[in-house]
Amino acid sequence: VSLISVFITFLSGAVIFQIPLGIRDVPAFLIALALTMLALSTLGLVMGTGFVLTRRAGMMAQVMNYPIFILSGLTFPITTLPLWTRPLSLVLAPTWGSQALAQAAGISEGTVWVAYVWLIGLAIAYYLIGLAIYRWIEHLARVWGGMDLS
Repeated sequence: VSLISVFITFLSGAVIFQIPLGIRDVPAFLIALALTMLALSTLGLVMGTGFVLTRRAGMMAQVMNYPIFILSGLTFPITTLPLWTRPLSLVLAPTWGSQALAQAAGISEGTVWVAYVWLIGLAIAYYLIGLAIYRWIEHLARVWGGMDLS
């Protein structure tokens, strides 16, 4: 579903707003897009498994999105944030995804391979964290005899 949104965004930008796509390295861009989607999906896995324990999952997801948007540089550049937030930015997939896409498109300088490695590493880490949370929740469900918390 996210890839459809990306496609519609690019198509509307090119057709409606007459914005040239000008991607410098199309294969690198497609790899960056796939790795970004993978890493974001596994980040969603971590968040989603944690939301099983609450009835306010939708509200929590909305609240948690904004710090991620800010810390990953999607709202404004990371360089405008305090220095102590930079390590937090490094462990967020959107930080590396936007960097990989920008480098592959030729918008920013640097090598895209560093962002690829970070995206793969974060996807693996998020998957393992999500799996651990899932197993913990499954254990709680067995101990409690269900997930009804009322």
